[in-house]
Amino acid sequence: MKISNETKVGALTAIAITILVLGYNFLRGKNLFSKPNKIYAVYENTMGLPNIAAPVFYKGLQIGVTGEKFEMDERATKIVVPITLSKKILIPKNSIAIISGSTLGISASVIDIKPGNDTKNYIQPGDTLLTSVPSDLLGEVTKQLNPVLYQVGNAVHSLDSVLSIIAKTFDANAKNNVQAILANVQQTTAGLITSTASLQQLLNTQTGALAGSLNNINSFTGNLAKNNDKINGIVDNLGKATTKFADLNVDQTLAKLNESIDELKGVIAKLNNDNGTLGMLVKDATLYNRINGLTQSMNTLVDDIKVNPKRYISLFGRKDKKIKPLDRPLNDTLKQP
Repeated sequence: MKISNETKVGALTAIAITILVLGYNFLRGKNLFSKPNKIYAVYENTMGLPNIAAPVFYKGLQIGVTGEKFEMDERATKIVVPITLSKKILIPKNSIAIISGSTLGISASVIDIKPGNDTKNYIQPGDTLLTSVPSDLLGEVTKQLNPVLYQVGNAVHSLDSVLSIIAKTFDANAKNNVQAILANVQQTTAGLITSTASLQQLLNTQTGALAGSLNNINSFTGNLAKNNDKINGIVDNLGKATTKFADLNVDQTLAKLNESIDELKGVIAKLNNDNGTLGMLVKDATLYNRINGLTQSMNTLVDDIKVNPKRYISLFGRKDKKIKPLDRPLNDTLKQP
C-alpha cells in the first residue's frame, strides 16, 4: 500500500504539533502523563518572581516550577503562587519557601524551599507552605547607609554652624580674653606646682610634718606597749572593784537609808508639833525670853560681885549694905560672845 505525500505531511505536522504542545506544557511545569502534585505559597511581594515556570529548589535540587497564574486578593495584600512538583518527595510541614535571587537582582528570582525539622508531618497536595521574602543586597545596603548618611549630613551641618559661631565669636576682644584666660591658667598651673612642692615637703619621710606626727604616734604606741602590764593591772583592779560593787547589798543599804529618812521625818514632825517639848522649845518665844532674861540676871550678879565685893563679903564681920547693886551687866560682859 502506497502512502501519499499528503498523508506523510499531515502525520509529520501532527507529530510536530504534539511535540510542541508537550514541550510548551513541560516548560510551564505541566506533565500530561502523570497526575500533577500542586502546592501553594503565599507572599506579600513576589520580588519579580516569574509567573511562568520559575524554578523551585529543595536542598539545591530543582523539584518543580511555579504555575502559570498568580492570584491576588482584592486588597492586593496577598499573592498566591501555585507550585507544581515534578518529583514526589516528602517535604516537612514547617519548611519555608523563600524567594531568592542573585546579588543585585541581575538574574531572575527563584523559590528555594528551606527544609524544616518536623519529621512527622509532611506537605500534602493542596497544602500551603510557610514563606519568607529576604531583601536583596542592594536594598539592605541602602537601608543601612541611609541613616548613616543622614547622620553624617546633620553632623556636617552642625559642624558648619559651630565654625560659623566660632568665626563670629573670636574677634579682637575675644582673642584678648582668650589670652587673659590662658595667662590665668598659667598662673594657676604655677600655683599648683608650688602647692605640689609644699605637699611634697609635708610628705617628706625625714623632715615632713606628717613624718613627725607618725613618729609621735609610734612613740605613743610604744609607750602603751611598754606599760601594757600596768594597763592590764589597772583594768583588773577596775574589774575587781566593779565586782565588789556588784556584790554589795545595795538594796538592803537603800532600805536602811529609807528607814533613817522616815525616822528623820518623824523627828521633824515632832518638832513641828506644838504639843511636844521640842516643838514648844523651837516655836514658843516665851521660854527663849525667860532663858535670855535669866542669863542676863546671872551676868548682872556676876558683874556686881566683881564690882562690889563688899556687899557680899564681910570684912571684920560687917557687910557694906550702902553700896547699890548693878541693874544690868557691864558693857564688857555684853560684848563677850
